[in-house]
Amino acid sequence: MLISHDINMVRRACDRVAVMQSGMVVESGSASDVFENPSHAYTKALIAAIPALNFTKRDGRLAETFEAGPSVPVYGDSPEKARPTAVACKGISHAFGAQPVLHDVDLDIHQGETYGLIGESGSGKSTLARIVTGLQVPNTGSVELFGRAVAPRVEKRSPSERRDVQMVFQSPDRTLNPRQRIGRILGRPLRRLTGLRRGEVRQRVGDLLASVRLAGTTIDQKPRSLSGGQRQRAAIARAFAGSPKFVVLDEPTSALDVSVQATVLNLLNDLQHDKDAAYLFISHDLKVVRYMADRIGVLYRGRLVETGSSEQIFRGPNHPYTTLLLSASSDETVAKAPAQLDLGTQTPEMSGCSFAGRCPVALPKCTRAQPPIRQSGNGHRIACWRDASNALD
Repeated sequence: MLISHDINMVRRACDRVAVMQSGMVVESGSASDVFENPSHAYTKALIAAIPALNFTKRDGRLAETFEAGPSVPVYGDSPEKARPTAVACKGISHAFGAQPVLHDVDLDIHQGETYGLIGESGSGKSTLARIVTGLQVPNTGSVELFGRAVAPRVEKRSPSERRDVQMVFQSPDRTLNPRQRIGRILGRPLRRLTGLRRGEVRQRVGDLLASVRLAGTTIDQKPRSLSGGQRQRAAIARAFAGSPKFVVLDEPTSALDVSVQATVLNLLNDLQHDKDAAYLFISHDLKVVRYMADRIGVLYRGRLVETGSSEQIFRGPNHPYTTLLLSASSDETVAKAPAQLDLGTQTPEMSGCSFAGRCPVALPKCTRAQPPIRQSGNGHRIACWRDASNALD
């Protein structure tokens, strides 16, 4: 028996499926029948809430199952003008003991932009996020905020720097104090980050709850009395308490069902549109990344092997590792990843390309030297010995 929020994974792995709502099975049958010809309104709504690989925030909002809202307001393309760089990572490297995790990572994220970071577990995504927020100190390299270097440890950063960089974690159950009411959970960062007086805090907490579509009565509730989606929205409200300029979102919807996920993603886009904040969005779900991200970085064993706009990454040509990830996220019932690419294989660290041991198109020199970073279009970079313009399709 496989229980999961991941409908695409259930569709691929299961023979029969049962769909539950409010403790009742509302539809059941073969996986193909349930997902290709759903009959119950709840099943149809769940399927409609799943973002498609060709659907982005510029095409409209995701369908929300339970909450009313504008049906298809479109997020327009960003103006064709240079935006200031909100965060820049320069030469970030880190190791845990003798195990290297990040290798000389350079990336920049502009104001008002969502930068998607993808890669399999263990690639270094969360470590990079913790370094950016000051929760982890890198072995080498630096982090800049709006062109100014910040201290590697958050305790050494100024109050304004701590206010400007916030983080939403994967599981609100582990980051919201279960003994405190939501009003106090949100009130503490308001007092510390904004200097509001005690009498002003309650009004501002009410405004924060409204901004994430939570009822005013939530202020007196504890996290355990809220649903998973409500707890995550409370965590988002806490992150935005000090009006941050940059927010790290580390798998913010992985524990949510697709209908609640759609609500949270729409909310994040609304907040970004209102606040002009920059996001670093980390996720294993490429459909979610495709919907949210303006630009994307592909991280493999601590190295950025490909970077580019969302359109460039999903259109290709791609690094062979990116091809693997895209194939595994295909809309097809059976993934089309090449048989030669073993997702479970780990090769020892070598002087050459870290993906060479798994790559079906590797050249002899791939095992001997790090590949050059090749241009494959405006801002599209691929770290590969093969010519990105014709050899990686």
